[in-house]
Amino acid sequence: SRKGKPMAKLTGPELCEAELKSLLKRDRKVYYTTPSLNDQLYIHYRGYRRLQALEPFTGLKVLYAEGNGFRKLEGLDECQKLRCLYVQENCIEKIEGVDKLKDLHTVNLSNNFIETIEGLGENGSLGTLIIQKNRVGTNGLSDVTELRNYKAITVLDVSDNQIDAPAILDEVLVDMPALTVLYLKGNPVVKRIPNYRKTVINTLKNLRYLDDRPVFPDDRRCAEAFCRGGFPEERQERRIIQEEKRDEQKRNHDAFRRLIQEARQEKAERDKMEAEDDPQLAIHEHWRQKEKRRYYDEEEDSDQEREQHFRGVAQDIQQQEQNHHHHNDGIYAERRPSALSRHSTDLPGSCSERANTREDFDDTESALRAQQTVQSFSFAGPQQDEKQQSGSKGGEGERDDIWGE
Repeated sequence: SRKGKPMAKLTGPELCEAELKSLLKRDRKVYYTTPSLNDQLYIHYRGYRRLQALEPFTGLKVLYAEGNGFRKLEGLDECQKLRCLYVQENCIEKIEGVDKLKDLHTVNLSNNFIETIEGLGENGSLGTLIIQKNRVGTNGLSDVTELRNYKAITVLDVSDNQIDAPAILDEVLVDMPALTVLYLKGNPVVKRIPNYRKTVINTLKNLRYLDDRPVFPDDRRCAEAFCRGGFPEERQERRIIQEEKRDEQKRNHDAFRRLIQEARQEKAERDKMEAEDDPQLAIHEHWRQKEKRRYYDEEEDSDQEREQHFRGVAQDIQQQEQNHHHHNDGIYAERRPSALSRHSTDLPGSCSERANTREDFDDTESALRAQQTVQSFSFAGPQQDEKQQSGSKGGEGERDDIWGE
């Protein structure tokens, strides 16, 4: 009965031997026709009223029986190899019939009418117990005290029940040393425990997951600091954690730099040894080091300074060309003043405009030439200038090939 009232009579198909044989024959890709050879069985969401006729399935390891109308667990005594039992969404009121299953590891009893956690026996291999959305805790703390006997449980889900006693933390859960995942949300006890999350984390030393949120090492340190000295102690601990992270990042950065320096030193020593064996390699190493010192040492000019230098050179070239054109125009004007004056009087504006156009053209040509000079310096870079200088010297053409390598 539920809440003292008799339950309505359930109707549906019956789980019998003939039904199971028919199931095995229908799904040949999933089952063997011999029941004892099957290690898993799917009888979920079929509306069976009673769990029975499973005696031939002696090799069964996983049973999916959720979504039926079972009122109690029975007929599993012969399934001694059973490890996973899924009987959620049924009408089970009491845990029974599984105390002899020594290999049972995972049990899902959620969405039933269970009030007391019991009947699991002294199962030393039980690791996961899911019993959410039941009526656990209706009778007080006694409904959960038997959890202390299951030392191997690592995952416990008792969320959305009626647990109301804060003593569950100090009298029950603290005696479960292997507990790493706990779901306690949806119970009245959550509101009755001051600073719920910090208190639970501080009490359960091995907890790694609490109510859909992981418990990181920093969270544990802050929770322990809060329980020691309140918010001031927690703030101090957070500052310490931040300093430790900065120091760790600095150590990692320094270690990475040392690694790079060691690799460079090893390469330099290896190249030096190879150069001693081969004179040609010695020449290559000499010029490679020279180029490296020239373009990559910190004492060399930056790219911006180099670009400013070339821009200054281009401006000097442009100024010289402008002075040259102005000088030629002055000579041209001194030699033919009469012609210019005659044309300027006879045809007003034609010759003077033509002279201005010529000056504009000369200025534009000088500017374009200076811009091309800057672009040639910017894109070609000092490497092309160095190659041109080296090309002018005799017998250094092969050295350019070495640089190219």
